[in-house]
Amino acid sequence: MGSMRTLRTPIPFVLLVAVLATTACASDPAPFRAAAPTAAPTASSGATPAAAPQPGSPRSQIYAAVIRQLVTVDHTFGGAKPPFDRVLVVDGVFPEPKRAPWGAASPRHPFPEPLKTAIEGHLEDLPPLCFIGEEQAPRDLPTAQAAVIRLGPIVQDWEHHRVPASLECGSVCGIWLSYILADEDGRWVIIDRSGPLAIA
Repeated sequence: MGSMRTLRTPIPFVLLVAVLATTACASDPAPFRAAAPTAAPTASSGATPAAAPQPGSPRSQIYAAVIRQLVTVDHTFGGAKPPFDRVLVVDGVFPEPKRAPWGAASPRHPFPEPLKTAIEGHLEDLPPLCFIGEEQAPRDLPTAQAAVIRLGPIVQDWEHHRVPASLECGSVCGIWLSYILADEDGRWVIIDRSGPLAIA
């Protein structure tokens, strides 16, 4: 795709640990582990194929994969089950920050409705998901029940794509990083993280 250079080894992670009054977050980034994909059962046996192609646009697949990774793996609670009872995605693409965490900039335009519907369809097995305005994002919550997710632009780098993203849960946890994704037989999957990485 064009003449862009091949993706090189990700930048070494830069770890930023914020000392919080109440936190259950891991103090160090765990080795990368991809979230388990979900796939529709086959019509004949009801079994779940390991890597069935996903419906929807590549953009919806990519953003859904990032949200799933944040909520189910990189939530900063280590091996414990995350306490989220809802997932709140700020509606629209954030300008890519020059450094983590996100700055004061907000999305200029909301996501198209068909894109939001497709993302929701990919993530029906997660806690209830809804799209909210930046002004609706809860802050300084004493618990971690709501996962607030912000998504950056999808940046193409040869055969891979990179997406900056963040997850916060009030004053309890937060992570800001970028993901590297690849198309594997019609399924967009996360294959690595890219720095800088910040955890609070």
